[in-house]
Amino acid sequence: MIKEEGRRKKEEGTYKSKVKSQKSKVRRKLSVKSKKEGGRRKKAFTGLTQIDL
Repeated sequence: MIKEEGRRKKEEGTYKSKVKSQKSKVRRKLSVKSKKEGGRRKKAFTGLTQIDL
């Protein structure tokens, strides 16, 4: 009985860590993408929003 509980906990832990790693990977990809596109577009966009406000 105790062994089963421990095993289940272990599996849950690995699953959580997997999800975490996937999230960080996605975040890294997004940051790389924004860097490649260049911050110029972002700055222009913020300027537009300021004018609109």
